[in-house]
This record gives sequence, structure tokens and C-alpha cells, in this order.
Amino acid sequence: MELLHFMYGRKLPSAASQENLVTLLDLATLAHEYEVSSCIDHCIQLLSKMSMTHESASLCLEMASHVSVTCNIESLVVAVTEFLITRYKDVTVHEEELCSLTSAAIEVIFSRDDIQVPSEDVVYDIIMKWAKTRFPKAEERLVFLGSCITRIVRFPYMSSEKLRDILTCNDLDPEFAKNVVQEALSFKLEPLSHRWAITKSSKEIEDRRFIKRDYTKCIYNFDLSLDQCKKLKEVGKVASGRFYLGKQSFCLDFVYSSKFSLGVYLKRLDSSPSEITVRCKFSAMKKHEMDF
Repeated sequence: MELLHFMYGRKLPSAASQENLVTLLDLATLAHEYEVSSCIDHCIQLLSKMSMTHESASLCLEMASHVSVTCNIESLVVAVTEFLITRYKDVTVHEEELCSLTSAAIEVIFSRDDIQVPSEDVVYDIIMKWAKTRFPKAEERLVFLGSCITRIVRFPYMSSEKLRDILTCNDLDPEFAKNVVQEALSFKLEPLSHRWAITKSSKEIEDRRFIKRDYTKCIYNFDLSLDQCKKLKEVGKVASGRFYLGKQSFCLDFVYSSKFSLGVYLKRLDSSPSEITVRCKFSAMKKHEMDF
């Protein structure tokens, strides 16, 4: 009815609001179906100017995903994307709110490399929680996750413990789960130079699953042999290799303290003047027992 009003009387709201949001979205979708481009342009213009909320942004993006790119919809997509990126820069802050978003909004948020998240394990947990909320029926959840989760979750950067959990997850097809875990573990076993090459080729084809995010948490393992421990008194200290947390690089210094102890220090290698706060937890493990 609204489409007929526009076609014959040009009677449409002069501004978008939360009250007429659904009407405008439905109208734009219907106008696209019947190729009434002037009506689509009018709706998109109104939607682009409205004050965004997480609900309206999510719904606008969902509508945009069903409308042809030939329509003048880029301005709306840009506005919505900027809102979502800004609001969900740190995805752990609005974790409950994320569960109400559409799949299109979820993909926009988690396709980025610079979201603030402790680890990819956290991303996986958030997505699985969202999927159970969005798709209460197990069959629908299975289909969606099987087709989209590899564009959202970067399995190669998940912990080995979490990857083991995936193999027994009832919400993923067993064969699919086996394949993504094998791919992730194979990537972890590749030499660093090979991983860099894979990451570079992934950027060129816009495949994000092998690209590391700027995680706010990392686990770094370093082997200190018995011979190195014995020589610590002579050499003074042993340094680990460089590792990264976010966009900063660090190393560990193992410094001789006394006959019965050594000091472990976290050392920042970048010369950036910006201040950062890092919380550290050190654990020691004997290889024979493999127990912390």
C-alpha cells in the first residue's frame, strides 16, 4: 500500500524515525522487487540521515544485503558500517547486545582485523552464543554456521584446547568441524615464513581467516633448557624471541638473580612514546610432567 501511495501520490514520510523504520525498510525491499528506483532512493536517503541505534543499524544492513548493488545504497551501508565499527570496537563491552544483531551486522563487525578482543577463543564463544539466540532451531543453526562461520571466526588463531572442543560441538557438522580443525592445526605447524606467505596471499584474495587480529591477549611459550639455566650466572640473562600483543612487540628476559632463583621480565621492544598497560601472568612447566 505504501508503495502505491508513493507511485501515485508521492506520499511518504519526510524523515525516518524509530517509529517508521520497519515501514521504510519493507518499502525499500518491495520497491527493489518491483524496480521502483525513485522510491528506493527516497527511502535510502531518509534512512541514511536518521539517528542510528544498534537495532536500526542492524536492520538497515540486513535490508541492504538483499538489495542490488546497482541501487544507490552505498551511502547507507557506509553510515551503518561506521556506526557498528565504532560501537563494537571492543566486542566484549556489548556482548549481550550483540546477540540481538542480524547476521549481516555480525559479519561486518567480526570481519575486521582491529576489533578489541582478548583472543579468537572469545570470538568463537560470542558467535556460538549469538547463533543459539538467533537460530533457536538446531537445524537452522547447523546450516548457518556451516556456511558462514569461517568468514567470522579465524580458527587458525584459536587455542589447541578450544579446537579440541569444536570436534565435539553439536552445533557444527562433524565433518565440517574436523576439516576446520585440521586446517587450523596445519597452519599452526607451518614454519613462520610459510605462515607469513599464507597470510599475504589471504590479504590479496580478501580471505581473512588466516589474518591475525590485533588481540589484546596472547600466550607465549618459551623453552629454557637445563644447560641455559646453568649458564645464566655466567651470561647474566637469556632473551626470548620477539612476540606481539596488539600492535606492540615484546620479548621476555630471563635474568640470573641468585643461586636458587631467576627473574622473568617483560620487555617492550617498540620505541613508541605512547603508554600502555599490560597485565602479565607467568607459569612454569616441567616438560616431563607437562603440568603447570
